[in-house]
Amino acid sequence: MKTAIASILVLASAVLAGRPLLHKPGFSLHTGRSIGNPVTGNSPQLGKRQDVTMKSLTGNNSNPGVAYFEQPIDHNNPSLGTFKMKYLWSTEAWKGPGSPIILFPSGEYDADNWKFVWNRYNETLMYQNVAQLAVEIGAAFLILESRYYGESSPFEELNTANLQYLTHDQMIYDWVNFAANVKLPFSHNSTASNVPWVLAGSSLNANLATYIAHKLPGTFWTYYASSAVLQTQNEFWKAHLAFQTHGPKNCTKDVAAVIDHIDQVFSRGINQEKVAIKTIFGLQNLTNDADFLNALGGDPGSWAAQKMNYRTPSWNQDLNDTYKWCDVVEGAFDPITKKYTKATLPGAEGVGMQKALNNWGSWWKDYRLPTYCLKDYGKFYPGLYQESSTYCLESFDPNDPFYTDKSVGNPWGRQYWWQQCNEPIAFTFAGAPKGVPTLSSHLITFDQFLATCNKLFPPGPKGEKVGRRTQDEYNTYYGGWSIRDTKRLLHVNGEKDYFLPGTVAAPQRPGGPLQSTPEVPTWVIPGGLHASDFSYWDDGEFNDDVLRIAGEVRAQLKTWVSEWPGYHGKIPST
Repeated sequence: MKTAIASILVLASAVLAGRPLLHKPGFSLHTGRSIGNPVTGNSPQLGKRQDVTMKSLTGNNSNPGVAYFEQPIDHNNPSLGTFKMKYLWSTEAWKGPGSPIILFPSGEYDADNWKFVWNRYNETLMYQNVAQLAVEIGAAFLILESRYYGESSPFEELNTANLQYLTHDQMIYDWVNFAANVKLPFSHNSTASNVPWVLAGSSLNANLATYIAHKLPGTFWTYYASSAVLQTQNEFWKAHLAFQTHGPKNCTKDVAAVIDHIDQVFSRGINQEKVAIKTIFGLQNLTNDADFLNALGGDPGSWAAQKMNYRTPSWNQDLNDTYKWCDVVEGAFDPITKKYTKATLPGAEGVGMQKALNNWGSWWKDYRLPTYCLKDYGKFYPGLYQESSTYCLESFDPNDPFYTDKSVGNPWGRQYWWQQCNEPIAFTFAGAPKGVPTLSSHLITFDQFLATCNKLFPPGPKGEKVGRRTQDEYNTYYGGWSIRDTKRLLHVNGEKDYFLPGTVAAPQRPGGPLQSTPEVPTWVIPGGLHASDFSYWDDGEFNDDVLRIAGEVRAQLKTWVSEWPGYHGKIPST
């Protein structure tokens, strides 16, 4: 269960990075296991938590500056002390004092992992849409590292007690406090009260940007939310609707038939039959059925990270490319020879359940499994994983490093597991209700996910626990689909996004998709995927609507920035 779910939990961020999923790239493994102590500062008072410790005095796109800001561990209890929050900065597009600031939080990664946003597509265009906006409005661009990630963790050990301060409330207060009080190395008077700040985020960061616009308005001037999954849904089976609707019809039909067959076999409870099924996939060592079913769920779930350029010769993402998996299921790609076959692809009728079952099994047994654990986790735990090991797919051994490695640099995404367990946004592997065709097993439940959460985060010494808010409590507190009365907040979503059913563009939203207004304009990109507008030159080369809407978004943000009261015209004229 653990790696399958861990993959989906961070796929949304990996797709933005335009490269294969690494469960937590950029981290170094910490060896200490002692309980971490807060990194305390001299002044815990709000408005004075400022530190301009720098590693560099200049910052540009090719060599961004590095600085640190003192954040309170607990915004509700400043007496707990502070920790240093890292940020990167570039003034390459900045037009000098009085010019705008763009804040781009790092989300579920360390800040250094996002340096690619400053890459150029060509001489005049940036690779990433927010970086292009910086050029067009003459803004400085900041990447703020999230608490508990990279160099910005208040504790060395991520146990239940220490993780109590990793909440969405604390994160949004981090961003507001930073914008209101930071003395930037290149301009001490460019706080959000002095110049217009643009808060831009995608996926989880888009959620948090929306929550700030709703609950903490008045600091940031404008907000750019791409693919914000605002409505929490524990049994988020509707996530597969995008792939079922827009994916290859032969593949989705055959996969649904295979899952239905597996569910029937597993529901009978005859161990010999279950082992026979698992053996087809080379996963017979997964004695717990949930681990096996969740491993399979990761394949259709890879649609969450699908990008339009994954099918091009220059960038063919075998494991994150849902179409490559479908080619295997339909017999067009041989997992053993790793070459395309000369077989004629079937029509919408597919190859049938039995062939699809065997082909899917070979995808795992011969293609994914040989290096799966070794490649992704071997460097973190030398000697633990062998070729074709299934240990990294198991979730029931309490001595597994999945449970015991509490370092900030762990490869399992422990911080993000905590965020999902503590304030779940969406549980993406649940099967559809019985009677509804599904691409994930009907036998996968949210209760299984909660059981894993409770094993990962047992009660602390003072009764600290995981599970801050339930689905209904979360939606009520933050507003879910019903967030209203925000200003200068724009939403962009993709028609084919895996996470669309949780966004304001969801067809299932009461009253239908959110309609665009002057204060909250919304776009749905025809054919768009998750956050296609953000890394717009990945998808924009293959979809003109991505480029069109990304341009309209920048134009709207540029207009809003120009409306900043008393603005002194720092926006470039061209």
